[in-house]
Order: sequence, then C-alpha cells, then structure tokens
Amino acid sequence: MSSPALDVALAYYKAWSNKNVDEALSYFADGFVSQTPVGRLDAEAYRPFLEGFLGILTKAELVSAFGDENTALMYYDATTAPVPYSPVGEWFRVENGKIVESRIVFDNFTLQGAGAIAAVS
Repeated sequence: MSSPALDVALAYYKAWSNKNVDEALSYFADGFVSQTPVGRLDAEAYRPFLEGFLGILTKAELVSAFGDENTALMYYDATTAPVPYSPVGEWFRVENGKIVESRIVFDNFTLQGAGAIAAVS
C-alpha cells in the first residue's frame, strides 16, 4: 500500500539512484533541511553532498520503504567504490508533495576510514 509521503520519497530515491541530481532536488521544498552524519544541510549545501555521494556510488538497492500521510522511511544498501557495503536509513517529512526535512543515517566512520568521507561532505 502506498502513501503520499512514500510516493514522493520513492520518486526522490529513483531520481538520485539514477544519478539525476536536478530531478532529485526538484522534490525538495523551499526551506528544506537535512540532518546528516556530516552536519545539518540546507538545499544549497545538500547538492554537493549528494553529488559527492553519487561520485562514489556504484549501486543502490532498496531494501524496504514505508510511509504515511506526511512521513516516509527508507532503508537501502549502497555500494560505493571505496566501501562495498554501506547500509543507509533515511527518514522524510513531506508537505504538499515536497520533502521539507530529511534525516540520514549511515556509517561515516567506515567511509572516513576508506578516505571517502571528504567526497560526501
């Protein structure tokens, strides 16, 4: 069963996992903010963060996703050039069909150890 927030989150996932940054960012509302392991990012700061991640990403595989009227949660496995397995959890708050807030959890210590964290921060 789908939900409005899940539909938006999945469209965003599909866009960035196909490395289409402009389309991915089109799902962000004015005033978007994201809490990430590298800090709190607004939409302007999120672009280089996403571009850096996509520069090392070789594959993203969605494991699970669910949502309700205004929130969605996704869990996916990311394969990157420096780290072959990196699990990621991402929570979204959606209003009027746009993502207003996200929170991302990933193992930045593993990425730091592989020398990749500079690429995504």
